[in-house]
Amino acid sequence: MCFAALFGCARYSPVAPRASESPSARVRIERLTNIVQSFWLSARFERVVRGVRLKEAVIARATTAPCRFGWAAQRGSLVRVGRVTVDSDARELLPGDELLLVFGPEVGARLDQVVRLDLVLERAGREECVAIPLTGDAAELAWNREGKWSAELPMGGRGYTRPVGALVGDLDARVMVGHRLDDVRVFAGVGVGAGFCRQSTCPPEVVDAGTDEERRTPRVSATFPLSLGFQAMPWQFGYFAFGSALEYEAMFTRLETYSGKRSSWIHGVTLAPRLALTYPDPWAPGLPGGWNNGFVALEFTAGAAHAPSLGGDVGLRLGGRVWVSMPVD
Repeated sequence: MCFAALFGCARYSPVAPRASESPSARVRIERLTNIVQSFWLSARFERVVRGVRLKEAVIARATTAPCRFGWAAQRGSLVRVGRVTVDSDARELLPGDELLLVFGPEVGARLDQVVRLDLVLERAGREECVAIPLTGDAAELAWNREGKWSAELPMGGRGYTRPVGALVGDLDARVMVGHRLDDVRVFAGVGVGAGFCRQSTCPPEVVDAGTDEERRTPRVSATFPLSLGFQAMPWQFGYFAFGSALEYEAMFTRLETYSGKRSSWIHGVTLAPRLALTYPDPWAPGLPGGWNNGFVALEFTAGAAHAPSLGGDVGLRLGGRVWVSMPVD
């Protein structure tokens, strides 16, 4: 579900037990999942007497009277031993039943206020109310972000201040896995791209041969970068975050030179300051937000590169890239 959302998906669990009860039932909130502007809420019926049914489930402002007014869920389901009933009011409740509620963007926008979950229960023609605080600034109303893994998708190019391993520039796209360690995220991955070889080492490619538009361009070879590094964005203002990534890279390429095909490895370190578009932090009272919920960033990359083969060249690489990050667990 989170991976399908691509951007802005995060799962949360309460820091402290979040439960309330009526004479006929006790209900505990287990998880909240934010998916872009919508959210999913999971609650468990820990105690239920016979004959109780769920009549209504709404999100309401904490300042209003319980079970008087609120915003209804788009969809509600009851899960019992792995089986789902789409209509959550279609049967009698039992201990252990899980209630799944889906709220749309119009309700998700209300989470920046202090709100609660109101459940209206019915038994023998009489109504009961179970009101559970959902968000708030108090320590006991805080939430923990559960997921630590993310997919990292950078794509961009660089030019070399001098040829390194016979290359004068490269373009690539990478697929990496990130793991959150408090305020820092480590990442590692692989990619594929194109490297542009200098004409003194590789025969140039001739375009539009025999015409007035004939021109020579650097010969292109496939590149396969391997990356390992860490990233952090300690400064955030509203929807924008600022930070950097530090990355070690080893890149393999096979060049078609004047003397035949030759393999080459280029390795180096890159520093990439960035500006990212992300979620506010917190995105609701007690709910952490920010770049760990996903982001799209523009980076300026600068670093040193060294090629042990093909002359042992050392040079600088300057460029830019777009970096997309999304939670996957």
